[in-house]
Amino acid sequence: CGYQRRCDYNFRALKKQLDAGAIGDVKVVKSCSRDNPVPPLPYLATSGGIFQDMLIHDFDMQEWLTGGQMPESITSVGHCYDPEIAKLKDLDTVAVLAKYE
Repeated sequence: CGYQRRCDYNFRALKKQLDAGAIGDVKVVKSCSRDNPVPPLPYLATSGGIFQDMLIHDFDMQEWLTGGQMPESITSVGHCYDPEIAKLKDLDTVAVLAKYE
């Protein structure tokens, strides 16, 4: 699994600012990802689901940007609006809240 977002210029610039203390302690990290257009169904059938395929990159960015802070609790809720994706027992929309100390 590759965490290519760590190589993205904008994320690297943000990490540099965070490490320099530009905003103080990180209290909230909000990320939003979209997979548009919808990947082909044969791919989704083998991708491991939205958490393993997409959200893992958001989780990695949160861990990297916060310097390795681990959340004390995580809550998630999801829904599938696309009936074809629902047949795969996957979700197409997910919200995750991670609470940090």
